[in-house]
Amino acid sequence: MHGERTTTDDAGLQGRRRRIASRAAARPDALAGHAAQGCPNPAGSSRIDTAGEALIDCAPPGEQRERSRRRTVSPTQRIQGGALQSERHERDMLVEMGRRLWQRGFVAANDGNLSARLDDGSILVTPTGMSKGFLDASDLVLVSAEGKRLKGEGVATTELGMHLAVYSARQDVCAGVHSHPQGATAFAASATPLDADFLTEAVLALGKVPTAPYGTPSTMELVQAIEPFLPDHKALLLQHHGAVTFGHTVREAYFRMETL
Repeated sequence: MHGERTTTDDAGLQGRRRRIASRAAARPDALAGHAAQGCPNPAGSSRIDTAGEALIDCAPPGEQRERSRRRTVSPTQRIQGGALQSERHERDMLVEMGRRLWQRGFVAANDGNLSARLDDGSILVTPTGMSKGFLDASDLVLVSAEGKRLKGEGVATTELGMHLAVYSARQDVCAGVHSHPQGATAFAASATPLDADFLTEAVLALGKVPTAPYGTPSTMELVQAIEPFLPDHKALLLQHHGAVTFGHTVREAYFRMETL
């Protein structure tokens, strides 16, 4: 009985080998292309990284050439496509960094807000009334540089004015993060600035961190309180409120909040 099962298994293996050989003879270009690239994916697909960029085209060489021809677009189409890709990337980054804020306990319930400025000057912001730990990319709201809603079903964060003030004052800034990390908020509540050079990493990453006078959240009073500090700092404490950090990217702004 054991010998019969072995014979059957061998016959099945030989059959599979014959089928593979037959397919190889019919499509030598496909197998050669896959072997050369070491591609683990099925023919006709692409491996995609987390930023949405194609890393390896796993199609047979002939199909790759045809895809390359079809991807040839006008400069206008390239600009539009790049803008769309940039928006998708920033949406994903805002969702991811919002989730990290929530996981680390920097925000509770619906606290905090994040934003990113796109290449065309429009701004993606988190919506009001939603936990930053459970956002979807489609939840984000796109507004103009003046704060007018351009896209999205929700309502932009009530702290939108603070983000707009940052972008107006700093052309080098493309992202902002506002949250309530416990340590930094304790300093903010006691109106104690972080201006002593006591930790090398913090000094290099943030410089001096002043405390902006109290301004009622979600009002022009808060905007006016932070405006004098925006040109020369990477992070601010908001008296009796929390903290805000800015950076060239969403990730950089988030990392500065972690450092703070």
